[in-house]
Amino acid sequence: MGVTKLLVLALTMWMAPPVEPPAAWPSLLVGLQNSFAEGDWVPGRAWFISGWALGAPKQTTVDAFIAKTDEQLAELLAKYLLRHPALTPDTTAVVVLDIERPERLSRLAHLLDQERPEESKRRFRAVVEGFKRRVAVVRAALPNAVICLYDFGSPAPKGKDSESFRNQVGAQRAAVSQGLLAGVDAVCPVLYMRFGAGERGYASIARATEQSIEACRSLLTGVTPQPRIIPLLSFAIFNGNSVDHGTPADVGGTAQRLELLDRLGIRTAILWSGDSTISGSSTQISSWYAELAALRPNP
Repeated sequence: MGVTKLLVLALTMWMAPPVEPPAAWPSLLVGLQNSFAEGDWVPGRAWFISGWALGAPKQTTVDAFIAKTDEQLAELLAKYLLRHPALTPDTTAVVVLDIERPERLSRLAHLLDQERPEESKRRFRAVVEGFKRRVAVVRAALPNAVICLYDFGSPAPKGKDSESFRNQVGAQRAAVSQGLLAGVDAVCPVLYMRFGAGERGYASIARATEQSIEACRSLLTGVTPQPRIIPLLSFAIFNGNSVDHGTPADVGGTAQRLELLDRLGIRTAILWSGDSTISGSSTQISSWYAELAALRPNP
């Protein structure tokens, strides 16, 4: 082969566009509140323990959250497990601790008061200890479960950067430095669908997804062993400001988000529902999932 042909071949190879990796999705689990999803259609199962079973019901105050002793927490969980025998002590399932009171993890900055900095920092540390003690109680009762914390590293509305969002990330970083993730196997940022396909906010899906995964990775830097990131997606739209609130989530948008999560290196995601029917509708989650599964690349 002559020099000219070699140069042409080399130039052609240099100019060739990069080959895009084939589209793929993370492994999917279906998570229900205080239950396992049932049926042959279920790709994998996760269990969400409501906060009330861990001494954090809806009306919980900071003081009440802090005051619960380990013995009281263990007793509450033991009663819960007796009422929910499907969640056995030897389970190896993904178990999400759905603690949303006195503050969700993504809103811990609300506990910090600039007018009373020392007092609020003390209460902040006590709340972090409260989370840690609840993780330890669940670990003792379910030693083989994959224990996950709900709403860690979740994005800002529409994925927009702001001082408020940076403050919330900073508060979570402080909690991590205080040992929040001790004994935790995975963190679960909330990536529920917030808009319908016809709303302007729908275009923010990718930005919010990327912001959340970037925040999680930043927050997990230096944590050993490092928890996995298992995002939470939804069967329905959850956003009181959306005209489509409570209706089934757009299947196509969910499929696109799953492809993006895979490109971002996420290997597992959970689709959450309160029960077998999509909230606010008569649609069965099994029917919605069948439509989603039909869009899966290279099934």
